[in-house]
Amino acid sequence: MTAKIIPFMLPSANKPEAPNVVSPGPFTVAELDAIRARMPISEIAGRKVKLRPQGREFIGLSPFNAETTPSFIVNDHDGTFRCFSSDKRGDVFELLMELEGLTFRKAVEKLAAETGLALSSLDDEEVSR
Repeated sequence: MTAKIIPFMLPSANKPEAPNVVSPGPFTVAELDAIRARMPISEIAGRKVKLRPQGREFIGLSPFNAETTPSFIVNDHDGTFRCFSSDKRGDVFELLMELEGLTFRKAVEKLAAETGLALSSLDDEEVSR
């Protein structure tokens, strides 16, 4: 009988790295949740893609790839999108970042301005300047 060799792994190596993890930075979770609640993701997606309702979701052609069969799904209830042709998914901030090439901070600021939400973190920075 041969001995089975088990490779040694450090404890940190057991944790999978989460891709596309975005730090909220100077914004509070409450501010981000308020923006998500006020801005339907279908409104942002509808600026670039013609969406049609399909059950609780909206479906359309991918804004990321040229295609003839719809593979882009937006769910206002969950506040998420998923593009099966490019394997991109996320929330309203990630969608705006992908569509317009913005940073997370710029996406939050733009959506806050559109929803009329004043960000306290920006007010604090302006006062400290």
